Amino acid sequence: MTQDLSYAYLAASVEAPKEDDSKWFIPDWVNDLGGQLRDITQTFGDLMSGKLIKDAVDGVVIGWTDEFLAPLYGTFAKSYLFTPHIAEIKAVFIGWSIVSLISLMALLVGIGMLSIQIIKGKKEMGQLLKVFFFSFIAAGLSLTVMNFINVGLNWLTQSSLAGIIGTSDITYQNLTGEEILKSLVIGIDSVSNPAYAGMSLGQLMAETEGGIFVLIFDVMGIIVPSFFLSMIKSMIVIVMAIFAGLWIAYTAYSGKLETLVGFLNIYTRTLFAGYIMGVYWAVFVKAQTDYGADMGFMAELGIHPAIAAPITACGLFVLLFFIWLRPAWRAAKMPVHLNGGQAIEALGTLGSRSSMALNAMGKRFGNEALQRKGLSWSQSTNRVAEVGRRMQERNVQKALMKSLISGGGTEALQGVKYEAPAVWETRTGHVVMRESGQVVTHQGLQMLDLPAHELEHQLKPEGFEAGAVMMIDQENRADMVKMVDRLTESYGESVTYNARTGELLVAKNVKPVLQELQESNIKSKVSHGYTKNGVFVDAEKQDIRRFTRSQESQETLNALQEQLPVYTKTNLSGNDAIAAYNQLSTKEKQYPWVKQLKLVDGQLWIPEMDMPEIVPLLQNMRNESVSYVRFDLPRGSNYLADLDRHMKSQRDEELLAGMEANVKDNYIMVRETQAKRLEEVHKHYRETKVPFWRTMSGKIMVIMDGMPVDHGHQPLNGMDMGSFEQLQTDMLSKHEGRNKKKGGKTDDRGAKSAGEGK
Repeated sequence: MTQDLSYAYLAASVEAPKEDDSKWFIPDWVNDLGGQLRDITQTFGDLMSGKLIKDAVDGVVIGWTDEFLAPLYGTFAKSYLFTPHIAEIKAVFIGWSIVSLISLMALLVGIGMLSIQIIKGKKEMGQLLKVFFFSFIAAGLSLTVMNFINVGLNWLTQSSLAGIIGTSDITYQNLTGEEILKSLVIGIDSVSNPAYAGMSLGQLMAETEGGIFVLIFDVMGIIVPSFFLSMIKSMIVIVMAIFAGLWIAYTAYSGKLETLVGFLNIYTRTLFAGYIMGVYWAVFVKAQTDYGADMGFMAELGIHPAIAAPITACGLFVLLFFIWLRPAWRAAKMPVHLNGGQAIEALGTLGSRSSMALNAMGKRFGNEALQRKGLSWSQSTNRVAEVGRRMQERNVQKALMKSLISGGGTEALQGVKYEAPAVWETRTGHVVMRESGQVVTHQGLQMLDLPAHELEHQLKPEGFEAGAVMMIDQENRADMVKMVDRLTESYGESVTYNARTGELLVAKNVKPVLQELQESNIKSKVSHGYTKNGVFVDAEKQDIRRFTRSQESQETLNALQEQLPVYTKTNLSGNDAIAAYNQLSTKEKQYPWVKQLKLVDGQLWIPEMDMPEIVPLLQNMRNESVSYVRFDLPRGSNYLADLDRHMKSQRDEELLAGMEANVKDNYIMVRETQAKRLEEVHKHYRETKVPFWRTMSGKIMVIMDGMPVDHGHQPLNGMDMGSFEQLQTDMLSKHEGRNKKKGGKTDDRGAKSAGEGK
């Protein structure tokens, strides 16, 4: 048995002899010659078809592309998707240390000098000392804070990429530059699938749809521009980190926030631009991944992501140019101020437009609070924009310094002319308010739906009995008062007299009472009807009146209103009543009681049971939309409270109706119809007042003959216009504007003369 197994094993291990396909009678050199001829024929065919040339060109282009992209991979790995950890870069740390040491020493000198001034008694320097102290801390911690912000942004980017692409097991910060770019070509599989590791980026791009052309478009349209953007992003972050302390120290010494705002503006825009580039990469990696699985938006449209990527990249680059590259270039041209003034102006302008859009939305939706908020924000943002414009006026700032040093002498030499504001009230915008018209009231009760002959059949079962109301003539009412006691003794509670209205209610005994009145020569007008517990229903007019205030009377009236169709008349005028009736008649589906409304002789009658719902609706229909205009007084002025007292003392009811004087925010709101009247009252008020300004040291300045004059004390009829320093800035700015206009006109005249000379 064992021997049989051994043979079987040996037999299985011996290979069967291979059959030789070559003919035994044909020599080997002949076979080799035939193979070479076939190769030559194939090569000639490829040459004639162009395949040989295409393969050669593709090989050259792919090789050149891989060689060209190889030096770029490092930049993509370090700074394309994420922001570098600047504190870990040795050169950055050394540069920051040197600059920060200089800045900290300068700040320490400032802190020491300010401390000496405070010790000498100049307490007002305390606030400035706080600024220098906080600047010292900020300069010392600037690199740490910026690095912490970068780390936080990188964490956000990692989370965003994982969320967009749909992966949680990939650390995107560890990707190589080649893996990042491969993902743009075939999706995230290039990272997770080892099969793609041995292929170069050029080979992958050439084998996609579009081949060598897609390779060229992607390299020139995405990879190269993205490389430069990544490099610029890193350089900006590094430069800002190194010189952060210097900019902080300059801000402290100059007292201007322009530099600090410019720094924050460019730094924020740079980080945001980097985040946008990372998100763009993730979006197209996801698109490539889905397209490979025949899913997603691109697959549904039939557009290959490799084609769409360069096209959309153009839009990305345009966006980055406007939100990042252009502001960064403008800041680079002004390295001291970093163009912070223009950033503040742009922010204020954008805020103003957004605020007015909010105001317009408030008008559209009838939201008064939204309209008011929009106008308030618009005014605030306009002031922010004005601050930004002033920061950019370098000549004005220089003139202010010269004026401060010379005590105002340079202003006189330059011919600066001081004057009161040219515009005293600025129309900021409008607010449309809903105002209630005449209050809708109702009076009387009446049963309009009952014919007269059915009234008795409806009331008798409810316990009503025949009665009458006798309206005593005016000249007989004194005698009637004397006669009431005798009638009460004779007829008891069936007789009720209302001395105020002169009405006598009689139940049952109508004829005997009427006879006694006639015998006593008391004239009256009689209305017959039905009565119960002091409630009387007129048989002819069908109106309902209540003569007593007892609980029984109220219960009787309530029962009558529940069981019978009782109406009450509104106080709407004829035209309003008709308009309201016609308008409500179209809303029968919305309001079931509409069918019960009655329009009788131009009077609108409404069901008494539905009155709580109908009256507010009628009141809302009578409301009016009234346009109010907001007037902002001169910036910084403080005389609105006195102006408000003056206007109220004039007792101009039309002007004061709805007027609002907001002393805190320094504006007046009046009806648009009263806008001109307000301007007239304001002008008359100013004519009786003397405008004055206060300096930071407390001096009172007034304008005389175009020059600021120390008045010594506040005028009794003064009008507080606020800060003199603000006025000074305004006047110097206006003077600078006049000089520019004169210079422009002079240049124009000179050019014209030169042209004529030719």
